[in-house]
Order: sequence, then C-alpha cells, then structure tokens
Amino acid sequence: MSDCILCQSSWQDNRHDFRLQPRCAGVRILTLDSKGIRSIVEISLLEKLVKEIDLNMLPLIDGFDLIMGTSTDRKLFSANPRSVRVAVTSEKDNGADKCFIANYNRPAFGDQQLDFEREDDEPKEMKKWEAALATASAPFYFCRFEKRETEKNYVDAALHSNFLVQYALDQMNRIWASPGEGLTKKPSLDNLLSVGTGQQTREVVIPVPLGIGGFKTICTTFFNNIDSDRQWLEFKRNHVTT
Repeated sequence: MSDCILCQSSWQDNRHDFRLQPRCAGVRILTLDSKGIRSIVEISLLEKLVKEIDLNMLPLIDGFDLIMGTSTDRKLFSANPRSVRVAVTSEKDNGADKCFIANYNRPAFGDQQLDFEREDDEPKEMKKWEAALATASAPFYFCRFEKRETEKNYVDAALHSNFLVQYALDQMNRIWASPGEGLTKKPSLDNLLSVGTGQQTREVVIPVPLGIGGFKTICTTFFNNIDSDRQWLEFKRNHVTT
C-alpha cells in the first residue's frame, strides 16, 4: 500500500506491506524455550527443518503468525519483519511483575497471565535492542536493564516462563478473538511448533550441604521450572486429545 486507507496520507516512496490472514486459516505459532547457551540448539534445529522440507525460497518466519521466546531467544527481535507478531518475556521492577514485551497491539480484556508492555507515547516504546536486553539480563551474569524513559528495570524471566506454549495460546486468544466475544469464542489453531534444547535424561542430584534449611526444596523447584520437556509432557496430557 502506498497510502493510508484511513487518513489518505501518502507514504511517498515508502510502501507498506500487510499480511492478510486467509478467512478460513487458523493461527500458526512458534515457541522457543530457553536454556542459556544451549539456545544455539534451537537455531540448528530450525535450520535443519528448513533444509528438510526445502523452504530455501521461503523464510521460515513467514510460516508463523505468532512467535514467542525468552531469555537468550532475544534473537527473535534481531531481524523479524513487523508483519509477524513477536513477543518475549521478562520481569520488571526488580522482578516484582512478569511481563510480555511485544511488537504488536491487542485488546485488553479479562485476567492476564503477564503484564503487556506497550507504551502510548512512541518515544517511550521499547526498541529492538532494548527488548533483547530486557529478556536476556540473567541474574548473576548480566546487570538488569534500565529503561530510562519509563524508569522501569527488567531481568531475565526464564525461571517462571521457560516453557511458553500456554502463554502463546493465551496471546492467540487475545489477538484473534472475534469482535465482541472477548475470550469466549476462541480462534482455531492450525499448528503449534514448540522447540526446546534437548531432554534432561540424567537425574539431578542436589548436594547434601544444600539440603540444610529447606534449600533443597528451592533447588528442586528451580530445576522443575526450567525442565521444559517435563512441562511439555504435562501440557500434552492435559490439553491434547487423540
């Protein structure tokens, strides 16, 4: 399109491309779990997928309507087209609130699992590199990211949202809900691809000294939260029917 259909303003030499979803099409979702440096595995898996199904002429990102990641999946914001909805998770205000940082808008209704970070004032809006820092600022490794314009700070949210399928489905219902239906009439899902970084086959052994004062329970909770494979199996058991 070369001009706005609402105000008729011309974009001159800058044309804007819009992706229209076919009327009978469902939503296509890609989620990327996070496991620190092991996130490189996800890139390798996606590259092999493209090669296997011979999509060299079609960018993989064009095969999805919503892509969600966390922590080292900041690569999502590096070169994504604006027409693809992308979101990453983070924790703001010294870890007090969990939130989404996204490149899209959507209706706000019902209870939300995480705060939706979009600013009304464009100068306060998150830039791509800021969103990348906000989702990747892992405690003990990197300093928290400070957003001066909003006076908010952000840290990595992988401890509570390492497995993103349920969050992605919630966003799907909010983005593509029928007008006036709220969350009562849910959109259809065409496909869901959840990419992880491998399976934890070795039993996690908590050192005896860490069992003092209930610290063992804290360690066990930590490992359960980052075990995306266990959460995927639980999700399939509760939501997938055959």
